[in-house]
Amino acid sequence: MNKKHLPISVLAKALFRGFFIQAAWNFDNFQGVGFVYALVPLLRQSEFSEEEIKSLVKRHLSCFNTNPYFAGMILGGTMRMEEERIQGRVTAEQIETFKNDLTGALGALGDSFTWGALRPLAGLAGVLAAMIYETSAPLVFLAVYNMGVFWIRGAGFWNGYACGPDLLTYLSNIKLQKKIYWMNGMILFAVGAFLPLWIMQAVPAVGFTYLGLFLFMVLLVWTGLKAEQKGVPLLVQGVVLLILSQGLSHMGWMI
Repeated sequence: MNKKHLPISVLAKALFRGFFIQAAWNFDNFQGVGFVYALVPLLRQSEFSEEEIKSLVKRHLSCFNTNPYFAGMILGGTMRMEEERIQGRVTAEQIETFKNDLTGALGALGDSFTWGALRPLAGLAGVLAAMIYETSAPLVFLAVYNMGVFWIRGAGFWNGYACGPDLLTYLSNIKLQKKIYWMNGMILFAVGAFLPLWIMQAVPAVGFTYLGLFLFMVLLVWTGLKAEQKGVPLLVQGVVLLILSQGLSHMGWMI
């Protein structure tokens, strides 16, 4: 392949096709068909011979199963490595190892982030919206959830292509696992703390203001960020925030 990098148009088409990676999900190779479908823009490059295309399709039709939102990272990295394979920089075996190493890791991290952080966050946003204007709750939930999903898919794909075989090192350097672990804990605590507060606002005897709730949520995020930077264990963070929330509750949220 003469070009050092694939054209933006090819990458954009592959990114778009990646949204349908589960469209042909099956018990034989799981997301394998969808993965090859997303690689079609790469295969259409004139630099690939017919034999190279057949070999590439056969290799990537193997079993592939990971979190669909994080699959873009692997897709982008694979496209970069296939480009480098034609240039003689990597081998087909290295590409298979790259995929196998990341499918399990990103599957676990992706599921943890999607179902343990993003969806509860979107649900909390929907509940807050319902307290202001009920019919807006579903729209707010979908907006928050899908904004997160689109960002993960897009940023993941472009970072995957930019890093190529160094994607695993990149993920290790940004401490993705630690960040997801922290976000899960903070968001779940916020949801758990909000539920009794939502009930409290209906009790006339308790002085409650939405400003107090908002400031508590801001304080929750700020405290969590500072604690994460200082390396404070998540359990300690939870205990401190629980004590803080109880103190504010007894004060009546009179802010």
